[in-house]
Amino acid sequence: MCRRIVSSLPLSIAAGCLLTTLCILLCGCGEKPGGRPKEGWADEQIIAHGVVGNLDPDNAEGFASVFVEGKASEAERERFVGYGFRAEPGDVVLDDSGTSATVAVQFLDSGGNSVGEKVEWKVVKTDNGWKLESAPLPDAVK
Repeated sequence: MCRRIVSSLPLSIAAGCLLTTLCILLCGCGEKPGGRPKEGWADEQIIAHGVVGNLDPDNAEGFASVFVEGKASEAERERFVGYGFRAEPGDVVLDDSGTSATVAVQFLDSGGNSVGEKVEWKVVKTDNGWKLESAPLPDAVK
């Protein structure tokens, strides 16, 4: 009995390593969307993950850097505090000129649950990359 277990141990270890590697390749290493846009990303990815995914629900001052200057007052940015946001590249629709887009954004509560219906935000391309021009709140948040 012991001999059978010992002889199958290397095979079990190899299978475990293969399964772990496969899971890491398919699921990633736990990196959340957001952060700095990666080289080679399409505009849809930059908007969904680099703009919407970069919004910190605990830092209203940080919202100032993602809005076109003068488009959202501090009071307006305060309303976003406490919520998370989710958008995928498929939620982004670029206009024909490639200089503006709309993105369907889902608000999330602190537990990651959806709050209200998706809302449509407008983004524009500036000298400093993509910025929010308008970002309405869902009715459930207002």
